[in-house]
Amino acid sequence: MASFSLVSWNMALGQPSFQAPDWWDVNHNVNQILDEIERYQPDFICLQEMPNEQLPELIMDEYAYAKPAPSHSGFSTVFIHRSTIADCDVKLDSQFTLTSASGALLSLNDEPLIVFSLHLPPYKQNAPLRKEYLIHLMSQLPEAPLVLAGDMNMREEETQGTVDAGLTDAYLHLEPGPEHRFTWDSRINHFYSEVNPFVARFDRILTHQLEPTSFQLMGNDVQTNEHHFLSDHFGIYVEIGWKS
Repeated sequence: MASFSLVSWNMALGQPSFQAPDWWDVNHNVNQILDEIERYQPDFICLQEMPNEQLPELIMDEYAYAKPAPSHSGFSTVFIHRSTIADCDVKLDSQFTLTSASGALLSLNDEPLIVFSLHLPPYKQNAPLRKEYLIHLMSQLPEAPLVLAGDMNMREEETQGTVDAGLTDAYLHLEPGPEHRFTWDSRINHFYSEVNPFVARFDRILTHQLEPTSFQLMGNDVQTNEHHFLSDHFGIYVEIGWKS
């Protein structure tokens, strides 16, 4: 397997946008989110703010998953496509379930790989907590190719800390353009009743000993009107290869 694909998305507990019509309920919204992900057929899915631990059952025909981990809002987990498991002789060597992080140590055709779905504490003042969490997490992991994906609630001034930790920020590494930069854009995404218009790159794909090769936003198509989106966050689709 020369490369693999991954979707990361904070699904906002599956709740419909404030802009959604009355008939657009939670079940419909969740199904729309899963349909959007299915368009990409990723090898891995990293979800944050799943509404409960039962959501994986909705897609378990196509995906196996690591044990969901609770965070400050909902659950996070990692899914791996069953065809990827079959094609790449995937073996699950161990699972990691920590507060705010669900991960798996895998081998793909005897190549080790660790994939984590993260949902780190929000708010600017919690930057030291986020830094401490990443340092602690990496200290607990074996040395192996690594993907940390999810809603990390990071501000731009925290980016250097991830570089110092030996991590590659996929967006900055590839520079795919400003239209793929912001996973939060409340200038156009009026998900809540009160609109505070700003943009942020809260969601990140961080890698170690791997080479990101493609990066784009997903889940950023309007629905029933120009301010109606499936989540308060846009998702990320990436392709990642092994370093030669």
